[in-house]
Amino acid sequence: MEHKTTESIFFFRGENILETKPNPDFKGENTLEGAKENLAIMNDFLHKNTLPKGLLSNLPSKYTKKEILNYYHEHLNTDNLMVYSALIAGSYATKFVLGILLKISARFANDEDNTITKVFNNREDALKWLQENLVP
Repeated sequence: MEHKTTESIFFFRGENILETKPNPDFKGENTLEGAKENLAIMNDFLHKNTLPKGLLSNLPSKYTKKEILNYYHEHLNTDNLMVYSALIAGSYATKFVLGILLKISARFANDEDNTITKVFNNREDALKWLQENLVP
C-alpha cells in the first residue's frame, strides 16, 4: 500500500517495514509542517501492533534544516517498541558523516533506547538487514 504526503511517499510492506522516499513532485525545502504530516503516518504505522518494526528511509539529496531533523528525532514515538531503522545514503560521503553522527549520539543515548539505526549505500542491503532483524 502506498501513501503520499507533500514531501514523501510511504510504502507499507507486509513484513512490518515502512519504506519512505522523497516525493519527486516536491521541489521546495523540507518544512516543519511536512515533518508533522510524515510523522503522523510513521507513528500510526509503528503503533498498529507491538511487533518489532523496520523503517527503510531513502534520504533526500537536499539539505534539511537542523530544526526539522530535531523535530523528527523528538517526535518519532518508539515507546515500548523495538525499531530497526535503515537509512539509505545517496553517497559515500553522506554515509560516512551519518555513521560518525550515529556513533557520537549513541554515546549519549539512554539505556532504554530501543531503536537500532544503520546506514547503507543501497536499498537491497538495507532491506536484507531489516528482514534479518525482524524475523521472529
